[in-house]
Amino acid sequence: MEAKSHVRHRSQLAQNTKPAEATPAIGQRTRALSTYQRPPSPKKFSKPPTPTPGVEPQPGNLLIPSSWPDIAALQTELLQLSLFHSNSLQSHAEWKSDSESRLRKKYDSVASQYRVVLADETQRQCHLNVQALGLWLSNCLEHRGPHDFSEQIQILSRVLQDVSDMIAGSRGAQYSQAVKSFEDWLDQAEIIRQKRGPGCLDVGAFINPLGRSWRESLHNLNVRLELCVRELQVLDILGFGQVKRLEQSALARVAKNLVELIQLMMQEIRAMQTLETEVVRSERDAVSLLAMQLVGSMRETRAPRIGAWRC
Repeated sequence: MEAKSHVRHRSQLAQNTKPAEATPAIGQRTRALSTYQRPPSPKKFSKPPTPTPGVEPQPGNLLIPSSWPDIAALQTELLQLSLFHSNSLQSHAEWKSDSESRLRKKYDSVASQYRVVLADETQRQCHLNVQALGLWLSNCLEHRGPHDFSEQIQILSRVLQDVSDMIAGSRGAQYSQAVKSFEDWLDQAEIIRQKRGPGCLDVGAFINPLGRSWRESLHNLNVRLELCVRELQVLDILGFGQVKRLEQSALARVAKNLVELIQLMMQEIRAMQTLETEVVRSERDAVSLLAMQLVGSMRETRAPRIGAWRC
């Protein structure tokens, strides 16, 4: 029994010693594997190199890492500015649309009110003109003058046409042409006076009077205008009735303004005639003075001649 137990004990010892011998080999293999299977360590960023003066950076070196704190802050600010810009554009578009809508409503309201006022004014003016015509007719019947209502209408129309032809009509505009001729002549006379020195007279330039045709034209115009005034005086538009209440009617305003226009035209004709006469008289006086100066200078330059026998 002792031999068996001794043998068993030795066999157990032998079995126990085998695993102990294999242990170092396993440890070495583990160390060998850990050398190749080690996890990668975190990447360390190196400081970017300082740019060398005179050396242009390569395109690859211009890329700045976005992980820098300053770059991240700038990107955040840029994003905020982009959002603010987009919001401002949207707000401006909304404000513009709202403003246009409000202005359109106000314009429509004002235009509607203007149309209403214009319609009322037109209706009132038409009613006033009808009253003026009725007053004109009643004045004709009451006055019983040499011309009835229809004849007075023809007289007013003829006077209007005649005055219009004098100023800017297709028949020559005689009045406008006479005024233009006088203005051109007056400008030329002023130029001649400016060229003359003090106390002397340019013999080569004189102020001549306007032609005979111009004077006859003014005379004919004055006669025609006086006839128009007399014809307007026979009309019963501005008398024998309620004139003040109908002064704003088209008929009353046309008749009143026509009379004033004719009077102004006649005053202008008289002013042109007077001014032309004064300028011509002044020029004649200047020419007479020049003639006297020339005669005196000729007398002074003449000296008595000494005879040859006295030499």
